[in-house]
Amino acid sequence: MDYKSYIESGLLEAYVAGILPEPQMEEVRVLAEKYPEVRVELDKIEEAMMQLAMTSEITPPEGAEAKILDHITKRRPSSGGSTRTTSASSGGSGSGDIWKWVVALLAVGLIGLGVYLYSYRTHCEQMTSSLDEIRAEQQQFATEYAGIQSQLDSVQRAIAVMSDRDFTKVVMAGTDNAPESHATIFWNASTSQLYLIVGSLKALAADQQYQLWAIVDGNPIDAGVFDLDGDYLTAMKEISGNAATFAVTIEPLGGSEGPSLETMQVAGNL
Repeated sequence: MDYKSYIESGLLEAYVAGILPEPQMEEVRVLAEKYPEVRVELDKIEEAMMQLAMTSEITPPEGAEAKILDHITKRRPSSGGSTRTTSASSGGSGSGDIWKWVVALLAVGLIGLGVYLYSYRTHCEQMTSSLDEIRAEQQQFATEYAGIQSQLDSVQRAIAVMSDRDFTKVVMAGTDNAPESHATIFWNASTSQLYLIVGSLKALAADQQYQLWAIVDGNPIDAGVFDLDGDYLTAMKEISGNAATFAVTIEPLGGSEGPSLETMQVAGNL
């Protein structure tokens, strides 16, 4: 038995004060008879309570003595198979000593109740903290799982597109503005679907964005803006007609109505 935790729980003080529910009162009585350590601790608590009582000079109301003595006699557990009793008239203690027991019981009872409630509150706070940690871990796991699932979906979609013969692959090589850059598009002329894989493009300022263009019948058609932190395979705007070339330029955030040819990064012909 973990005597230290049991003794520090405040249950013994509450027992001496008589404020525990009857099932727990009985539990303390049984433990005090079975374990000497609990019995010794109860004796110490009662002794401290009596010392506190010695400082009291309050006279009890008439009839209180017998009731309190009866309560103490019934409540106290036996030690070594015998039950100790206290007589109201033994040693000439009289009603004054009994009333001091009342004061001591109340004082220790308040202390014991405070310790008991504090212990219970601490336990509840620890449980709440543990639940909050579990919820936070679950939320983090859900977020990470959603991110991984999104990546898997993107890879599966990329595999499906790249293996579909209805899609035409166009590799866009770097221009003189960015000779090391490259990107790839997959275009389905029948369904007008267009997908982009960003290969290697430089990071942009916060007020800039990449924009994809399709040259259809000699005219630049906006195929949408994109960032470098998107999916592996990014769905762009649908392009229909006789597309001959695809290119990427750097435009102001949100895109432009027409391409800024001087900022063209990559381009590729069908």
